[in-house]
Parts: sequence; C-alpha cells; structure tokens
Amino acid sequence: MRTPRRTLLITAAAGVLVLAACLSDDDSGDDTTATTAAAATTDAASDDTTATTERDDVADADGSDDGGDDSSSGDFTPGDIEFRTVNQLERPVDLYVRTTGLVEASLVQAGLQPGEVSDLYAPPTEGVFLVTEEGATDPTCVVDCTDFIGEFGTAFQEDNGPTRTVVLHEDEFAGESRGLELWEDPTADAPDAGNAMPAADDSGALLVTVSVAVTDNDFGMRLGYDGVSGCQDNTEMANVLIGGNQTPAFLFDSAVDVVFYDNQDTECAEATVGGPFPVEGANGSRTLLILAGTPGDLDAIVLPFVGSDSGEATAGSGSDGDTDEDAGSDTDAGEDTGIDDLVEEVAAEMEAHLGPTGDGGQCVSEAFVGALGEDELRDPNTGSLRNLDDIPVESQRLYEEVLLESIVLCDIESSTVGG
Repeated sequence: MRTPRRTLLITAAAGVLVLAACLSDDDSGDDTTATTAAAATTDAASDDTTATTERDDVADADGSDDGGDDSSSGDFTPGDIEFRTVNQLERPVDLYVRTTGLVEASLVQAGLQPGEVSDLYAPPTEGVFLVTEEGATDPTCVVDCTDFIGEFGTAFQEDNGPTRTVVLHEDEFAGESRGLELWEDPTADAPDAGNAMPAADDSGALLVTVSVAVTDNDFGMRLGYDGVSGCQDNTEMANVLIGGNQTPAFLFDSAVDVVFYDNQDTECAEATVGGPFPVEGANGSRTLLILAGTPGDLDAIVLPFVGSDSGEATAGSGSDGDTDEDAGSDTDAGEDTGIDDLVEEVAAEMEAHLGPTGDGGQCVSEAFVGALGEDELRDPNTGSLRNLDDIPVESQRLYEEVLLESIVLCDIESSTVGG
C-alpha cells in the first residue's frame, strides 16, 4: 500500500526552496497516545444533587460536574476542553454547557439534526457539556432528568485531552439514547480505553471506525478497501471486527473507498454489506468514519479529527456510499473557514513558483496547509503569508519533507516541479 517517496527527493528538492521563500515556518505538531480497547458510553439520564454527572463510562475519571459557556449567554467563561457532537439519532437534540455548584445552563446549539455535526463548544472549567432532547425545559435539572441524553464532564479529566467528539446513538440493548465520548488528543496518562483515539502516524493517513450506532450487528463486520484484495488489519491487532463500541484504526494512502464485509467472509472476497465510503487524507492525518444503519444498509459520516488535514465532514448514504454536501449544521466539522482562503493563497504561490496547477496544485496546497497549520503559515500581525527568506535549516528540512510527501500523495509529475 505504501507509495515510494525516495524517487522524488532529488527532482523536487529545488522547488521546495522556492516555496519556502514565499511561505511560513516551523512544524505541524499532532497528538500523543493511542489505545483501542472497549470504548465507554454515557448514560442517558443524570441523577445527582450538586449537578454532577451519572455515567456508566468505565474509562472516565471520576468527576463530571456541570458547566456553562459564553457562546449564548455571555456570562460563562469557556474552559480549555471543547466538545462537538455527531447526531446519529433519528431526532434532533439541543446542546448546553453548565456550571458547577449553583447550576446554570447555557444553550449553545438548538435543534442539531440527525446526521449533523455540531460546532465546538467549551464548558467553563470543571463544567459539563450536556445533550438534551430538543426543547428540554429544565437544563439545570439535577435529579430525575428525563430529558437528558448525556452529560460529559471536564473535572479531573485533563488527561483525556482538550478535544472530545460525542457520537449520539441508540443503545439497542439498554433501550435508551446515549453518547460515546471520543478523546481526540489524549495524554500518555489517559485511561487505556477505546475512548482514547490513536496518535497520528506519519507513514500514512489513519482511519478510525466508530460503529456504536450500527444495529443488528451482533457479530461484527470486516473492513476492506475497494479494489484491494483481502481484509485490512487494524493498527493494533489482526482480525478485530467492526462493531459495538470498539474503535479500531486502519492505515491508508491518500485516498481509499472503504467497504465492509460479513464477519464470516474471512477473505473479504464476497458481496459487501456496506460502502464504498470515500475517505481521503494526507500522511499524518486522522479521520473518523462514523457508521449508522444496519449491515446491508449502512450510512457513514466521514469526519476529520479537529485540525487534521483530511477534508470536510461528509455523509455517505446507503450501501453505495454516495456523499452529501456537508454533514455539519453550518459547520465545517469545527474547522476555521479561513483555512479555505489560506489554501487558495498557497495554491496561487504554488502555481507561480513551483509549477503544479489545477487540481494537482490544489491538492498539494491542502496537504501543505493541513500539515503546517494556519498559525505557522500566516503572519499574526498582517494575516498574510509569512516571508521565509531567513528560514532556519531545521524548518527548511521540515518543509522539504512535507512538500515531497504531498507531491507523491497528489500524484504530481516531478518534472513539473521546479524553481
């Protein structure tokens, strides 16, 4: 599966230095640890006397007080932990943040529709991110809160990282709605659980499957790539099936069409039961493939990790994996829309100085911006692309590596790249 990169080192190196004179400095950065054990889910209702959260999350540290946010009421100061929600229920929900102690709640998004992805919202320090039924009348409830779907605390949970994705789903065994909390950037001290997402892998793009919303899937499914013979092994161990609250991860190169097979199809050679779902990503990127439906009639939301270079959230529908426009509610999966402008600016510089044009230049630009980030590429004072005439040697080497890898991923002819 790996595309050899060494053949382009000599032919593309000259173009790297030209680009460096127009663009920015320093490194891309990513995340920390990765484990793939049984993932934990949150209970539908909270039942406390001081706005603490009742959970069945075996991976959680103790501590889920209630929190608020200044997103809608200006009275709350956001903390350092942010949440976004993927609604895989068949009804809309409301999102709140709540404070601790004397409980106050702030509505941050009303009516998140099925199949949508919310923006990022930060409860106050030691607060709680709350998901309720649409139109809930008492978001400050602390006892017998029947409108609550899930509460996600921040107190004593710094090790779980600053960014969380909550996947809402029906628990067909418990007969209630719940939320699976995914920790996108856990620290090395986070609990060893499937909630903890794997770290990025510079050797390829990483795909994490989330199948907690799939029903009638008691025995799991196998994963393959359309056009590639055999089943794919995940990064932790072979033969782990796709199902339940497991969150196995798979490596791929640049772009794949993900398909699923019955668990009895050990060679992944018979008819598929889901997909193809197109997934793209540069080396070092991470993407969630969040499944719903039943085997034979699967849907999927393709959702990049926050800050990861793998495109916008899209929703795949049915067994053919057709993609819709954008699964978010006026959101690009939590990413800043300024990134799009930055990609266009970098693409223009690519065309002027390096040679790649059209889709190829756009692809290289997206990979470059995704790896290095807006903060590194823009001058914080002027907002323009930084001038790197005096780029240090250590940064120059980083940019060479990023550009060379993106040229291979985007299938650019090396002869078109030069100064």
